[in-house]
Amino acid sequence: MEERNSNIAPWLLLIFSVVIATVGWWFYFGEHATSTRQEQELSSIKKQYVSETAELRERLNKLENNRDKLLQSTQEIKGDFNSLENRLKRLGDKLAEANSSNKRLTEKLATANADKELLNNQLSLLRKETSLLQEELNTAEARRTSLESEKELLGIERERYKAEAERLGSQYQELKQSLAKEKTLLTSTIETLEKQSAVLERELESAVAARDEAFNEKENLLKERNNFSAQIDELLNEITQLKSQLAAKNAAESTMKDDLKLLLNERKHLRAQLKDLGVDLEKTGSEFKRKNAALEAEKKQLSNALDELQRKLENEKMATSVAIQRVKDDYAVITLDVDAFFARGSARLNQSIFSVLDKIADSLEKSPNRRISVEGHTDNLPIRSSSLVKIYPSNWELSAARASSAVRYLLETNKGLSPKRLLAIGLGEYHPIADNDTPEGRKRNRRIEIKLLPEGL
Repeated sequence: MEERNSNIAPWLLLIFSVVIATVGWWFYFGEHATSTRQEQELSSIKKQYVSETAELRERLNKLENNRDKLLQSTQEIKGDFNSLENRLKRLGDKLAEANSSNKRLTEKLATANADKELLNNQLSLLRKETSLLQEELNTAEARRTSLESEKELLGIERERYKAEAERLGSQYQELKQSLAKEKTLLTSTIETLEKQSAVLERELESAVAARDEAFNEKENLLKERNNFSAQIDELLNEITQLKSQLAAKNAAESTMKDDLKLLLNERKHLRAQLKDLGVDLEKTGSEFKRKNAALEAEKKQLSNALDELQRKLENEKMATSVAIQRVKDDYAVITLDVDAFFARGSARLNQSIFSVLDKIADSLEKSPNRRISVEGHTDNLPIRSSSLVKIYPSNWELSAARASSAVRYLLETNKGLSPKRLLAIGLGEYHPIADNDTPEGRKRNRRIEIKLLPEGL
């Protein structure tokens, strides 16, 4: 509305200016012109004024009408503007709802795509399973066809076996009649053989009693005569078989006679073996006594050597660093304290161990039939020095190197020891004899064990 008022104001100013100019012009010319001319001019001016005034009034009316129309249009425009604002607000709300719906639809679309991917994977798996099932079905169909062929072949075989069974049945009846006739003839022979078998059983019982007595006297040595026992078991099995054949009465007379002759020969052979066994037992007993005496002498020799070693160590005040343990009469362990004979984290022998190893070597030479196992042990503390780790990556290598150093010294300084008797072993931290949680326990675990083993151990 303010815009329409600003449009009317110039027109009103124009009209006012024209009126002022006309009046001024009329007063100016009225003073100098003649009355006639003044009247004519005044009349002309009036007419022109009336005309212009009417024209201006008409234009003013039009402007007022236009103003009213503009005011009405302005009201309508304001109403339309408010309506548009309301529509824009509703459209904004709808747009927000549409965006929210679009977001939900996007999420649903993503979920649907994931479900689609999952279904595609499942469909792929189902297709693979269908393919496998189809292959199995084809295999089963081929197997069914093969089984039907085998069924036909088995039917043919069954008919052939049936005919064969009928033929064998006929032969069985014939053999049965023939055996019935032979049965009567064999009865008398069987009775004679039973009497002879009884005599053989008594003789066999005597032989078995003699064998048992020999077993009780020399049980350990009879284990070396398994062949003889096997022959006796074979003879017993043959006698049992003969009894079964006699009870069944299905063997022929000639076969039974041959078996009887074989049995008599075996009995004769058995008696000869029993006689030889007595001689062999005497020889074996003498050999056993000789070996036992030699073993006892060797045990005594080992004990004397260990006693002598113990005295020498005590004389040199080394008994605290060296321990001698007699596990059995023929088995001993000499334990060396690593801290006394090796530098920390090193496998190089200290000079203090040389005299100890020399005395141990003297004792080892006095037991030539002993194997010597030199075993290195450590505590559970890892090697931390970078220079030592390059040489000994772990306690395995350090324990093995210390055992090897002791073995090398024994061989290089004592030519009487055979390298075949010596064995160097590294056992690391995995065979402790004390608790590794204390310094005292770790000190005991750092050791070298020299084991004197018999040949068979």
